[in-house]
Amino acid sequence: MSVDPSDDCTFWYTQEYYETTGSFDFNTRICSFKFADCGGPPPPECTVDADCDNGLYCDGAETCNAGTCEAGTPPVCDDGLFCNGTETCNEGTDSCDPGASPCPDLCDEVDDICIGCGDGTCDPGEDCNTCPQDCISGTTEGAVCGNGICEAGNGENGENCSADCNARLTGKPSNRFSCGFGDSYAPDGCGDANCTTGGFQCTEVPVDAVNYCCGDLTCEGAEDSNSCEVDCGPAPFCGDGQIDFPSEQCDGSNLDGQSCESLGFESGVLSCTPDSCEFDTSLCVPFSCGAKGDSCSTDSDCCSNACKRNGTCR
Repeated sequence: MSVDPSDDCTFWYTQEYYETTGSFDFNTRICSFKFADCGGPPPPECTVDADCDNGLYCDGAETCNAGTCEAGTPPVCDDGLFCNGTETCNEGTDSCDPGASPCPDLCDEVDDICIGCGDGTCDPGEDCNTCPQDCISGTTEGAVCGNGICEAGNGENGENCSADCNARLTGKPSNRFSCGFGDSYAPDGCGDANCTTGGFQCTEVPVDAVNYCCGDLTCEGAEDSNSCEVDCGPAPFCGDGQIDFPSEQCDGSNLDGQSCESLGFESGVLSCTPDSCEFDTSLCVPFSCGAKGDSCSTDSDCCSNACKRNGTCR
């Protein structure tokens, strides 16, 4: 027997009886009892998908699966494209709203970057006047250490600006020099060959203050390849074929006129490392004779052809 749950699972019991003691009698007893569970299965949560729908769009369409409601899958609004912004779900319209472009001007979908004023780069056609937020400007006071020119007329020298001015500060005093009239022993002026080798430039003409404006196609003042590529060109790098002193000794096949012999070897083939642009002397052949101070037993053991009595090359 099953009981409708609306009856609260309560049973009522009625009993009637009579006695045969010579007179007829009639008694009625009524009682009730209640089960915690009527024994019937609970009704299903749903029978069709519509029973599960919560009326919301952005959390997806709920479905009915074997009498149980399952959550829906939210719609994917964002298309993953950079230039049209991030699309979002609109519960009021049951649709996806388009995103806003992150770029004020042009947008590059290939590299996911903005093009034009405000992109952080001074592009061709922009300058410090039309796009000051991207193109630097200002005034330099005289010499600028690090611009590749030893500006001796403004006081630069090999000691206070070794990035621009060549200097050799090792060895005996007779071998020391400092381009730009430094304070070291026997300073050399810009006319000395020591000051214009290895890619160094030197000038004794004082440099006046310079007003610079990135975008005017003149690399000047504080501009360089990093801050103003549109004026100064791309930044140098190892592999561009140009020796960028002082960080590079060579670049590719450009060995700056050096050879194994000029670097102190007897013979061999000098090359340049592709990653660090340093001389590769692994194929250079050292001298077979002894240098000064090397041990020797005969004169022929020494490059100087002179073996001293103490057994070292002269």
